[in-house]
Amino acid sequence: MAESRNVTRHDSHEPPGMRRSHMAGGRAAAARVASRERVSWLDNARGIGILLVVLGHAVAPGYVRDLLYAFHMPLFFFLAGVTAAAAASAPWPRQVHRYAHSLLIPFAVFGLMSLACIELVALHRGAPPHWQSLLREMASVAYGVAEWMPVNSVLWFFPALFVAACGSLLLVKLVGRMRALMIATIAGVAVILLSPLPFRLPWSADSAVVASMFFLGGLQFGPPRRLPAAGHDSGTHRASLAILSLLGLLATAAIAKVNGFVNINELRFGNPLLYLLGSVLGTAGIIGLSILLPASRGLRLLSRESRTIFPMHILVFSGVSMLVGAATRWPDPEAVLRARGWIVPLHLVFGLTLPIVFAWIVRRRAPWLLGEGGPRRRPVASGQRLAWQH
Repeated sequence: MAESRNVTRHDSHEPPGMRRSHMAGGRAAAARVASRERVSWLDNARGIGILLVVLGHAVAPGYVRDLLYAFHMPLFFFLAGVTAAAAASAPWPRQVHRYAHSLLIPFAVFGLMSLACIELVALHRGAPPHWQSLLREMASVAYGVAEWMPVNSVLWFFPALFVAACGSLLLVKLVGRMRALMIATIAGVAVILLSPLPFRLPWSADSAVVASMFFLGGLQFGPPRRLPAAGHDSGTHRASLAILSLLGLLATAAIAKVNGFVNINELRFGNPLLYLLGSVLGTAGIIGLSILLPASRGLRLLSRESRTIFPMHILVFSGVSMLVGAATRWPDPEAVLRARGWIVPLHLVFGLTLPIVFAWIVRRRAPWLLGEGGPRRRPVASGQRLAWQH
């Protein structure tokens, strides 16, 4: 006790500059630990996933788009469940608060940004602003259903993930993980069989019911460290995993050829059995590929900035199409250029890079706009974070 008091008095007389130095060193050490704790396969999977999302929106309707839509959104819901597993034991109100902070704030910010883009384009074309139409557009975005949004329909994902995550975690609290997965699977299959529904629920809650199957599947799969890191397992295991991943992706490609275009946000599933097989096999194939790949700075960057790339790339596509259309004098630039193959690389480059630059700028000044920062939170036991915050 005496030694403890002496140490305390000694620390209290430490010069302020030295205390600040120790604090800065502590923060740097914490940052290094957090960097080491990142799970490479999870970054790889999310980086590949956001790349496939952007590519799926860049290409013209056809087989490639059908293949990507067969599994890319189930993959994102599954990964959200994996990252939630480490914090699933936290009190449910705290989980809701975290998801509201990380998902609903960006939903509101990017929704307002999308509406501002609409008004700016209309003003550029000489159309004066109409407050009644603006209010209708705001209400459509706030309702959270993709086909009702006047622009940037991908925003549906934010409220849908919020509903799926909070509902799934509450169900886990009530009945346990395995029973929650069984209940969510029955409810999700029921929605798939009954689709199209006579009306859409707010915040895409009907799509969230289907998404909950994948989210809870990821929750069973986590925490992420159960999987071996690339290079630490035997050659036989790696070869087996490579073969299984390839077979899963090839099977998904065959299913997409038969089942055609599916879209979870439109409750469009084609054959229910084929949809479920394609989504599961495609997700498993990407997970296997992500485990085999070494840690990648590029995929890690895409993973970290996916929360910004996801809602911004459609706006970037529209801007690029309008500029190129004006330069080439196409009468309907967005429709014509979207069908031309040479515009796809242009969309990919700008659709990925401009949101990253935007996130870098905003994070330096107002990180809360991206659903980051905010009040102090207790660290999660295994170093993982919820939703996109891994």
